[in-house]
Amino acid sequence: MKKPTFFVFIIFFNFIIVSAQSPCLPEGIIFTTQAQIDSFQVNYPGCTDIGWHTSISGPNIENLLGLSVLNSIGGNLHIWETSLTNLNGLEGIEAIFSFFIILNNPFLKSLSGLENLTFTGSDFWIVNNDSLTDLSGLVSIIINPGLKIAGNGMLSECDIQSICDYLASPNEPIIIENNAPGCNSQQEVEEACELIRIEDQQLQSLSITPNPIESNAVISFYMQKPSPVFLLITDMSGRKIICLTYELHAGEQSITFDASSMKPGIYFCTLKTNPPAGGQTKKIIKLK
Repeated sequence: MKKPTFFVFIIFFNFIIVSAQSPCLPEGIIFTTQAQIDSFQVNYPGCTDIGWHTSISGPNIENLLGLSVLNSIGGNLHIWETSLTNLNGLEGIEAIFSFFIILNNPFLKSLSGLENLTFTGSDFWIVNNDSLTDLSGLVSIIINPGLKIAGNGMLSECDIQSICDYLASPNEPIIIENNAPGCNSQQEVEEACELIRIEDQQLQSLSITPNPIESNAVISFYMQKPSPVFLLITDMSGRKIICLTYELHAGEQSITFDASSMKPGIYFCTLKTNPPAGGQTKKIIKLK
């Protein structure tokens, strides 16, 4: 695996500055029992941003609800050899600043619980989870190189937008193998992603005015057919700033959002349809 880049440490430093809560557990933490998960908030009151590597491993770990207060992991997050069926309890986590590895969890069926995760600082591995069938929890994630999806024998659908976006960019390494047909190779997933792009070219002529912005901004675009639309604005570290859903008709559309509470800086504005295909991202600059 690659070592975290200097850029990742810059992001981590910026996150510490803007975070309302300084990182706790600077040496990280290892969970090996369900009791440790359940008592986390009692043993570490006020701890919302773990400062270093975090490991969750143990055959009697069946849920992560005790970790619902967490916002970020400052190092690696390893979830391996548990009895989890989903990742509910991690909904508050928006950033993992190094490797994220989900490995050898035989009962894990879905990645629900990761819907608010927008950033990983390094490799993202989903490996040898025998019951996994659903990646739809990865709705907001911006994946950094590299990606490994392997040995998940029941996983046949990997063409979710975050994976498709990653494959569409010149990223490496990419390892997709030994899953179920449909997600058994990089080529299979790319072909499925291409079908989504052809079928659901929903959003066209996306523009944002004014840009740079000071207070309100208007996003204009054309919808080919009625659909829910998700608006997601993230900062440079991948943290979610705005997340809204709209039910829109076909034709010319516009969305106005209030940026007055956003700090000066560079942000990314993403619109996605439901199912999450045909998304488009634009860079926006917030002035004073």
